Amino acid sequence: MKLTVTIQIGNSDDKLTQSQWKDYVNSVHDLILAWGGEIHFSAPSVGWADWQNCAWVFTIGSRGYRGIKKYLVPLRVSYKQDSVAVTIGTTEFL
Repeated sequence: MKLTVTIQIGNSDDKLTQSQWKDYVNSVHDLILAWGGEIHFSAPSVGWADWQNCAWVFTIGSRGYRGIKKYLVPLRVSYKQDSVAVTIGTTEFL
């Protein structure tokens, strides 16, 4: 059974330069793919927003999710971020 996961990251405190933010977004994206995540949607905030954020919605097996979870916290710490939001569930087609 696959899990449906949403990951949300941000830089609303402006700790990251634009180049660092780009690297952080790419690192999260690459982490999802490396652990077998099948991305169904991803998008950043609009360019004229007062903040920067990005979200991914993807499906993944439980082993892959455990792998992502293991590396997500050290990754956010390395980019000086206080938190990362993760929502986990199952998708039901009606």
